Amino acid sequence: MTDKELRRFRSKVFVTPITECWYWTGALTDGYGELVYENRRIKAHRASYEHFVGEIPQGLEIDHLCRHRDCVNPDHLEAVTHRENVLRGDGIAAVNSRKRRCAHGHLLD
Repeated sequence: MTDKELRRFRSKVFVTPITECWYWTGALTDGYGELVYENRRIKAHRASYEHFVGEIPQGLEIDHLCRHRDCVNPDHLEAVTHRENVLRGDGIAAVNSRKRRCAHGHLLD
């Protein structure tokens, strides 16, 4: 990002000391921040990761360790596989993967 783009990016960020999240205050789609960069619409957390951390490796996606979709703090972002990202979440697949016993108390192995 150029200095001008970085200033614009930072103007859309609200930092809270409680969670240390950098909340995106610009446009949101499905809870994820979006911005226009190089004449294309991209996710704000991906732009943050690429600027502050580095290129996103092929085949990986960015996971929010804080579980806040609108957070763009690079310390809260990690490049992981899609599987890892899903299993870290709160969706049905993730919840079921963490179960150790069935509804009747039998060990799931």
